[in-house]
Order: sequence, then structure tokens, then C-alpha cells
Amino acid sequence: MVTVGTSDERETATFRTAVRQALRRWTPPPYALRVAPGSSQTSGIVGRMNARGSNAQMPPLGTEQVDAAGVAAVSNWIDSLPPDLCDTL
Repeated sequence: MVTVGTSDERETATFRTAVRQALRRWTPPPYALRVAPGSSQTSGIVGRMNARGSNAQMPPLGTEQVDAAGVAAVSNWIDSLPPDLCDTL
């Protein structure tokens, strides 16, 4: 269980269910993982954030334009993760 004030993001359920986890749907190349540490270009979450006009877009409803600032923030976080991060967990 993670409590408020957790200082290590790796202890969160969100981290454990996203980083280095295979995509189960919407997996066109080059996306195989939800979050590929160190590689926002191959992370499915970034691909979905950039998609519009299909059931793959994220968020799925209520948006017609890509949130460039949001994509940049998520991409910067993913790119900051060491590629071998989950190998050492």
C-alpha cells in the first residue's frame, strides 16, 4: 500500500501498472509498451495522447486537439526514466 507523501514513484500502483507493461489493445508499431522507459517515441501512452479521431485517442472523449503541453510533460518524464529501470526493481 502506498500512502500520501510517498517519495518514490516506483511504489505507486500507477507506476507498476504502466512502466514496461505490454499494450493489450491498439498496438501499431512502434508501440509495444504503455511506457517504455527512456523512450517516449515508442511509448503507447504518448502515441495515444497524440492520436485524434479514433478510439485510440487519449483522453477518449471531449477533446479534438492534442494537448501539446501535456504531451511534452509526459514525454519529458518518460525520457528521464533510465531504460533499464524495471530490470532493477
